[in-house]
Formats: sequence, structure tokens, C-alpha cells
Amino acid sequence: MTGIFENLGLSSSEIPVLLFLLESANGLRATEIARKTRVNRTTLYGILKSLTSRGLVSSSEENGIMRFQSIQPHQLTAYIESAKQRLESDTKRLDQVIPALAHARKAKDEQYPQIQFFSGVEGIKQVYEDTLRDNPSKAIYGFFDYEATLKLMDTEWPNYYIKKRTEAGIESHTIATYSPLTRTLKEFDKDYLRVTKEFPEGFSFAMEISAYGDKTMLISFNEDHPLAIIIKDARVAETIKTLFRYIDSTLPD
Repeated sequence: MTGIFENLGLSSSEIPVLLFLLESANGLRATEIARKTRVNRTTLYGILKSLTSRGLVSSSEENGIMRFQSIQPHQLTAYIESAKQRLESDTKRLDQVIPALAHARKAKDEQYPQIQFFSGVEGIKQVYEDTLRDNPSKAIYGFFDYEATLKLMDTEWPNYYIKKRTEAGIESHTIATYSPLTRTLKEFDKDYLRVTKEFPEGFSFAMEISAYGDKTMLISFNEDHPLAIIIKDARVAETIKTLFRYIDSTLPD
């Protein structure tokens, strides 16, 4: 019975009271119900009010005293059947309303940026995976530090990601910090759908800022507190892409 009542939406405090009343033939005073169920009397009135509003309990006044009685046990089947019919009716009405809700939500999503935070190396991996899952433009534009990445994540996972990105046909347009590692990796650009340019020597940073589709990701490769952020906002992403295109145009191939 407890499981059935839970499925009907009754709370853990309502169920014992209803079960007790179902076993009682006569209407009972609140004091009797409180004593038998060991429910605080003040709390009990709220429970009885809730059960009454659900149609599971009725009340009557006798000599100025309120008495409470549940529906007959055999009526429970009809009650559940009625609840089922209401749910089916609500489902049909929801099917009509959901498209309007989705449209309203989409409009608000376009007005306000959505921001997600990820911590640790595993969180950073999830952000990179998002560039593969939710990237209809099939391109990534970003500023990168290869040495900081490999220092935090070794080489196995970055190699796995690059292979997966290449297989997905997603191009990587990168402006990286000046280093021997960057120049070495540039030699493999054609194999991995990548175009890499370098900042002038002396401009370094231990993070990545990239834009893809309508999203921007910021990744800090701080070894003590690795952190990643995804900002879903077309205007922010387009700003990063514009900044990238300008800096890219000032650098030699």
C-alpha cells in the first residue's frame, strides 16, 4: 500500500495517517488520530487538509467536534482509476502546451547566456567532448598553450581527442604560444585538420580560449585548480571569433 500511495504522490507523513484511517470504521477526532499515529497535532491538521483536498478523507462535525474519516477501502480502485484518467487528460493538454513552452524558453535562452562550470581534469575532458557533440559549424577557433595542456593531461587523452576530432571532420584553427613544442606539432597540421599559428615570443598564458558554434570555452590548466567554463551565447562566441580572425590576420603563416 505504501508504494501505491507514493505513486499517487502522497508524502511519507501522509501515508501512515491515511492507512490508519482506512482501518478505522468510524470518524475520529484529530486528538485520537495524533495519539495513534504519533504525529504532532499541529502537523496533523495540515496532513488532514491535504488528504481532504485529494478526496481521500472527509470531515464532519458532531457536537462541535470535527471528525475525520477516509473513503471506503473498496473505493481506492476507483480513486486510482480516476487519477489515471486525469493524468491521461493532462498528458494530452501538455502535448498542446509544450511547443509553446519550448518556444518561450528558446527565446529566453537567446537573451541570457548559459554558463556551465567544470572542475578537475575530468571536467576539462567533458568540455572538450562538447566541442565534438555540439559543434554544427565543424570548426573551432582558439588561443592555446600546448605545453600547459600536456603538462596537466599528459599525451594519451589529447591524442585520443585529436583523433576523434579529425574523424568527426572538425577543423581546428589555433593561435598557440611560441615554443619548440608548438613548432613540432605544426608539422602534423595537415594530418589533423588543423591550422596553427604562433604568438610572438614573450606572449604566454597557461589557458585556452576557444569558440565553436554558439559556445565559448575557457580552460585554465592551473595544476592546483584545473577549471573549465562553457558560455553558450552567440554574441560572446562571435566576439571571440572576430578577435581570433583579427589576430590571425596579423600573424605570418
